[in-house]
Amino acid sequence: IYTKVSGEVERCNFGYFDDPNIVTLNSGAQLRNLTEEDNDDLLDISEELPWDELEIDPDEPLVLIYHTHTCESFMPFGYVYDEDYPVRSVDCSKNITAVGDAICEALSRRGISSVHDCTVNDDPMFTGAYYRSADSMLEILEEYPSIVIAIDIHRDGIINADGSITAPIADINGKTAAQFMIITGCDSDDTPLPDYRENLKLACLIQNAAEDAYPSLARPIMFDYRSYNQPLFEGNLLIEIGSQANTFEEAEYCGELLGNSIAKALFNI
Repeated sequence: IYTKVSGEVERCNFGYFDDPNIVTLNSGAQLRNLTEEDNDDLLDISEELPWDELEIDPDEPLVLIYHTHTCESFMPFGYVYDEDYPVRSVDCSKNITAVGDAICEALSRRGISSVHDCTVNDDPMFTGAYYRSADSMLEILEEYPSIVIAIDIHRDGIINADGSITAPIADINGKTAAQFMIITGCDSDDTPLPDYRENLKLACLIQNAAEDAYPSLARPIMFDYRSYNQPLFEGNLLIEIGSQANTFEEAEYCGELLGNSIAKALFNI
């Protein structure tokens, strides 16, 4: 447990990594393998598409955006942070749901229909948020059977060993965006996820599209023994937008670019 202190924010691009746990995809995008799966096998999976074909109808939603931790928000101060600022808000114009709006708006501009679930799942009680978001997600999937992707959009929290906090950033078209990170799980006895390969294919498809359009916007995919709500639906990912140290404007811009990348990925099927 690290003690946070008020002070300057470390602002950096996480860049590209060279270590045995990193799989570099053909696009140059990267995946961090935190499992016992073989790197070469993961590279092979990354080259497969999650669907043989995909019909895109702008009147039928393909994407669900939802938020397990709906109240996650961002530092308003830019280059400094205050340990007393809660980085949580029930105001949907300031929390992670506004980033979800930016994603959906970008999808719409590119002809992809989506559903944005803004149900508050973590207030007034934080415990049990994943159960509540799973219930909402399953209800929406039943109502809209055309949906093929469900993405749980979060805000990361990065606290360093010295107690400082980091804002992951990328310079995209002369403007600062928060970096995003896709998290997708792997099957194990403790976290059963038998269809994990399908989620991984989708994660790599989006990662490759983002790398092609916006190099360095995405941190490496985190591939780990984590399940979240992913066993409930093929094509279910968790994506972290920035950290508590990013500004809202950086996070919102990242949401726009991520929406563009998801649309690009879908049109690549």
